[in-house]
Parts: sequence; C-alpha cells; structure tokens
Amino acid sequence: MITPARARAALCCALGAAGLLTGCGAGDEAPDPAPTTTTASPVSSSGTPTAGPTSTGPAFDCASVRSAQEKLDADYSDELDRLGIKRSDPRAQSVFTVVTTNEGPTYYAAVLAAAPPDATPDAQLVLDYYTRLATQVGTLDPGTGSTEDLAKAMDTLDEAGLVVNPAADAATTVVEAQERLQAAVEKDCAKASPSATPSASSASGTASGPATT
Repeated sequence: MITPARARAALCCALGAAGLLTGCGAGDEAPDPAPTTTTASPVSSSGTPTAGPTSTGPAFDCASVRSAQEKLDADYSDELDRLGIKRSDPRAQSVFTVVTTNEGPTYYAAVLAAAPPDATPDAQLVLDYYTRLATQVGTLDPGTGSTEDLAKAMDTLDEAGLVVNPAADAATTVVEAQERLQAAVEKDCAKASPSATPSASSASGTASGPATT
C-alpha cells in the first residue's frame, strides 16, 4: 500500500532530478529518492557537432528538454538562495519537492512538446497528474524554510496527492511512466552529467507514514 510518505517519494521520483534523467525504483520499499539536477546534451565528438540522436525514428528535442531542466534547476537555486538554505542542508530535499510541485505542470508541458509520438502518452499521463495536483494543492508554500514550515508543506502535499489519486498504485503508475520517459531521453540524448545534489538522506522534518506493506 502506498502511504502518504510513499506517495510523496513517488512524486519526488517522477519530478525530481529535474525530471527525466535520474533513476528511481517504483517498489514500495524504496527509500525517498534524493533529488538531483541534471542536463541533457546532444552527443558530440571533439570539434564535430552531430545533428542529433543516431536513431532513425522521431526523437526527443534534446535542446528543449535541456532548457526545461535548466529552468527548473535555476528556480530551485533561486528558492534555496531566498530561504538561505545550502544544497547540502537536509532541508534542501523538501525545498526541491516544493519547487518541482509548483513547476511540474510547466516542466512537463515542455517535455510533452519535446516528446516524439511514441513517448507522448507517458508525457501526457505525467503532465495530467501534476496538473491535477497543482489544482488541488495550489501554490505549495515553504514558509520561512524552517523545518517546521517545510514539514507543513510536505503534509499538505501528501494530503493533496491522496485526493488527486486515491488508488494505492496511482503514484507507482506515474513513476513507471516517468521511468519510460527517462529511458527514452537517455536513448535520444547524451548521457546527463549530474550537478550539485541535495543530501541523499530524507529531508529533516518531513512527514513519515506507517510502514508500507
């Protein structure tokens, strides 16, 4: 069963890592994933730029995906600066969740626009999920960035996620769609190079649910 905390872990997985280039398991016993920020770069050899992916079929618009990822990372950095929180701070993971929740519809709209036809259904599914979530939760507020304020924001997110998709496997379905998108982006674009990441440990002060079964 997916508890509120597990649903939030799935949300972090599906949107975290600037979305598409971070692996994340969908099993119920998986720990909360740590967000990372990555960019996708077209494959190139020294001094010889390539025209794009090597596959002959339609592919992701890698430049558009990279632009969306960079915008999300910039928003995350700006919010950390505003709150006076370093990326190494345990609270950074919760801040990332706040930012990706608020920016999810815009981010996945860009991914959908950049997707080839065979990836469109998954991109649409994930976009629809976060659009409904944004409608339910409104703008998620990190407050002052204190542990207590961020815990309240995570509780609000947990409650909204269960309203949007009350079915036990709903969050996992979104994660699975995200993972397929991830694989497609990695196939079509150069391997991403991770930048600075928040701590891999769970954010301090976030809500925790009962053990999953």
